[in-house]
Amino acid sequence: MTTADTPMTHATDAGALTREMTDYLREHPEEQGALLTLYDALCDHARRGRCPHGGRCPEILSGALLLDERGRVLLLRHGDRWAFPEGAPQPGDLGLRDTAYALLREFGGVREAWVPGQAAGPVMIDVTRGRPDRVGFRYLFVTHSSVVPSVVLAHGLARWAGLGEVDERIAARLRPFVAAP
Repeated sequence: MTTADTPMTHATDAGALTREMTDYLREHPEEQGALLTLYDALCDHARRGRCPHGGRCPEILSGALLLDERGRVLLLRHGDRWAFPEGAPQPGDLGLRDTAYALLREFGGVREAWVPGQAAGPVMIDVTRGRPDRVGFRYLFVTHSSVVPSVVLAHGLARWAGLGEVDERIAARLRPFVAAP
């Protein structure tokens, strides 16, 4: 999040993240065990206005899950594999959702997407253990498949994938948003 004794940046404001996590954990209480340490650290950041943990806090990332009218999700080429758009907040981002949308614009060429009303906050928060731990806040956007530029698809920089092709935990979170035929 921040290095020792530096102020929180606007994009990774601990108070805003704490509110998002509170809402998320209210909807997904089964994940409290996995996220409680992070939640406590964010509360500590919000209370002090800086990182009191000697720079040992996890890296906060934002990710975009873009769903089209056929119930497919957008994957971007990342080296020799396919992945969801993900990145660290940048100066000027208004929050993690803004970061996620900026990733769709920058790397997927997406210029038109919206947030379904029932997905106001992250649809998933996941933790990857390491040094440092990485915490991904995943935001859902929906669009029409035609908004992804054909040149991006033709050059193999992006592709649409069915829910059966992605991690089951992600697919399960997205299924309620797939329009019934």
